[in-house]
Amino acid sequence: MSIDLVIIYLAFIFILILPVLAIHSLKCGKRLGIVIWLSILHMVSLTLAIIFMLYYLVTRSFQIVYVASYTDRDLPLIYVVSALWAGPEGSLLFWSWILSVFITLLLRRGRTLALIGSIVISSINIFLTALLITVSNPFVRFSFTPQDGRGLNPLLQNPYMAIHPPLIFLGYSALSIPYGLAIAGLVTGDDGWINHSRIWALSGWIFLTLGIVLGAAWSYIVLGWGGYWAWDPVENSSLIPWISSTILLHSITVQRVRGMMRIWNIIIAILTFISIVLASFITRSGIIESIHAFASMNVGIAICWYMIVMLTISLFLLAKYCGKPASNKYYSLLSREFMVLTSITVFIIMVSTILWGTLYPLIIAFIHGIRVSVSSGFFENIFKPLFIVVTGLMGICSYLKWIHTDTRALLWKIFISTLLGLASLLMLGCSEYMVLAGGFVSGFTILSHIINIRKLTFRKIGFSLIHIGVALILLGYLVSSTCERVQTISLEDEIAIMSCGYTYVLEEVNKTISGLDAEYIALIRIGAPTEYVAALIEIPEASALLKPSIKYYYKFNTILATPDIWSRGWIDIYVSLHSITENSARIIVRFIPLVSLIWIGCIVMICGSLILLLKPFRHKETVNSN
Repeated sequence: MSIDLVIIYLAFIFILILPVLAIHSLKCGKRLGIVIWLSILHMVSLTLAIIFMLYYLVTRSFQIVYVASYTDRDLPLIYVVSALWAGPEGSLLFWSWILSVFITLLLRRGRTLALIGSIVISSINIFLTALLITVSNPFVRFSFTPQDGRGLNPLLQNPYMAIHPPLIFLGYSALSIPYGLAIAGLVTGDDGWINHSRIWALSGWIFLTLGIVLGAAWSYIVLGWGGYWAWDPVENSSLIPWISSTILLHSITVQRVRGMMRIWNIIIAILTFISIVLASFITRSGIIESIHAFASMNVGIAICWYMIVMLTISLFLLAKYCGKPASNKYYSLLSREFMVLTSITVFIIMVSTILWGTLYPLIIAFIHGIRVSVSSGFFENIFKPLFIVVTGLMGICSYLKWIHTDTRALLWKIFISTLLGLASLLMLGCSEYMVLAGGFVSGFTILSHIINIRKLTFRKIGFSLIHIGVALILLGYLVSSTCERVQTISLEDEIAIMSCGYTYVLEEVNKTISGLDAEYIALIRIGAPTEYVAALIEIPEASALLKPSIKYYYKFNTILATPDIWSRGWIDIYVSLHSITENSARIIVRFIPLVSLIWIGCIVMICGSLILLLKPFRHKETVNSN
């Protein structure tokens, strides 16, 4: 047996013993030193396994099946490193390593809740390391050494995609901690778990947000279809834990301030974790078709059974220890807690819709044995109005106080915010009712949060930035997905073509052929006339040289058409090649308005969440908090 595989077995043994000794420490009241050391040994073992795998990847040790499957001799170093999480075996190793670090950090708190939570969370790594030594071993070897590897999928050779998976795994791992702490709080009856969970939930939410945004940006700039979210099953599977963690963060706040939603918070923490396992199942089972998915039926079946077992155990513990529900507490319809509860209800409808649309093909395949798919229209027709509603609730909630809010003051503030909402309608220049509704709600919510920041505290700034970012994303999403224009133009060498007021000139076609690939690049000069944004701001004429390309990869027998984008702030001119010869090109031009608001909104939202993370609440909030 090789040393690398021995290390994986040691990691499995250490994490297998850890919960046993932790339970013994709880019963006997002994110190946690040995438990902490076991978690450190487990973490060190997996760290060594990661180091071994990185060494094999960098040195191109093609005798390792994983290395030969995801690298070759010509792969740049950054993508050689990212190959660590490019395949199912490596990504499982990486995920279990992150979780081992978080288990150690949790145990260092040295409290009963942390100890019981670590017992729960260690069961996750027992499962992951068991997969690593059985059906998903990353260190399997050939009986011979190939001359070269297969290489990394060209679609994954992009900086965004190199960073996207680690962020998703960091988010999944961080959001697993509140699950363990929630079970600990359930068993012990200690509601203090929400205070310890908040930083983990917020960190996981930030990591997931960054991962999802980078994945959307990758889709936009690489795949060439002009979109950033296709409602693909794997995309949806990452969005469900994100919405669930959003619900958890809001419901935790209600419990911290008002002592409400005690059992609901535990249920939400459980369902957030189950949604993470479900996302892993969708990604790794190969049952649901997706360009993002790994196809490994054995791993998928194991994950499915693990999800069923963990859900069953969690519900059993919930039924046994939940106790009596908390006494009802008074709050009016014009209160912050009522508006938060209403927002949570809308979020739950969102999650249910996405879950149903994602799993429907699987259910039909299981019952009738046929493959079906759910179009993006199904998701968008339900998601768009719900997104508008929840964003509007964010604006109203910023004016509300806990328990009750004075009606006259509330109506006056809403009237002022409504003026900006109406003003934003005049600037959109679009007649689609969904866009008009979204424009009004976005303007209303943005002004509501700006008005609400009367005292410049970090907490208020953080909360307001997050919700302003969401409002910007809503507006960018609705306008870009509804008001996009598409045209196909045929260009010939040095001949100017005018279409929709823009001028297109094919200046040159560059052709590069090597032993690895063949690439055609079209140099297209686009001239824009003088334009007026919102009929107020004059934008002088301008031009840009775009370089869309088509590349054929011999090794993968794959053609990749890479678009080029001229972003003018209020609109993206998105050009991709349909076909190309040595002196002509047929291009697809998409005019995508306000898509930049999505990326700006994401940055604003991340900045706000980082402020909350770096400036946590030092004391419990009170009902007098505004």
